[in-house]
Amino acid sequence: MNGPAGVLFTLFALMTVVSGVLVAVLPNIIHAAVALLFTFFGVAGLYVFLGADFLAATQL
Repeated sequence: MNGPAGVLFTLFALMTVVSGVLVAVLPNIIHAAVALLFTFFGVAGLYVFLGADFLAATQL
């Protein structure tokens, strides 16, 4: 996957991984919940790139 689609896919993947780690390490529950929302949006974005629109919609 090259070009802008590859860059966007990589950004969604990095956002998902980084926010997932933040969910585990943040001591404040509110900050962890916000990071969890970013994780959900990142996974939904990855589903869109894989062509699974229904899974992306249910993820949100």
